[in-house]
Amino acid sequence: MPAEEPQTLEPTKGKGIRKRLGKRRFRVLIAAVILVLLGSAYLIVDNWVLRAIYYNSGTATISWATSMPDQYSEYLEAIRALKKSRGYADAEDQIRLCYYRMAEIKRGQGDWTAAVLGFTMAGNYQDAEEQVLATYYQEGLSRREAGDWEGAAKAFEHADGYRDAAEQRMEVLSLTTSTESPNPPEE
Repeated sequence: MPAEEPQTLEPTKGKGIRKRLGKRRFRVLIAAVILVLLGSAYLIVDNWVLRAIYYNSGTATISWATSMPDQYSEYLEAIRALKKSRGYADAEDQIRLCYYRMAEIKRGQGDWTAAVLGFTMAGNYQDAEEQVLATYYQEGLSRREAGDWEGAAKAFEHADGYRDAAEQRMEVLSLTTSTESPNPPEE
């Protein structure tokens, strides 16, 4: 039996690549090429097209929510879309913007805890850190007006360093001690 000659990929006169490789090897080669092309297409679509779609959806939702008052749920929807964009363009800044605007809405509604959380989630967006202190300060004013001296004192304590929060706290604490009964309870 004569030894088989190794197949070469050099062009041979009159023979195509299919004949040189054999039908089975040719099919495997075509399948591999198709898989590489499909994989590349998937990566392109996933990494660029889908991210861009989610990003555009999120920013469009922000634009719409900005034009309408108190659109808290719309900002949540924008955050969901922007998180799916996985860092496309300035998505992280847009997410911080949403948290900031949501915090403004909650502060306007007197939901102090949600407002502080929103400004905290906004991180370094604009003056979010100062807005945390401003929110605690406003909570302190609101609680003092409602007669909740202890709640006001705690809120002013959290707002320490903002405006006259320390003086407000001392004033509220003096009201707390002056409204306590001078007579101890009987046993």
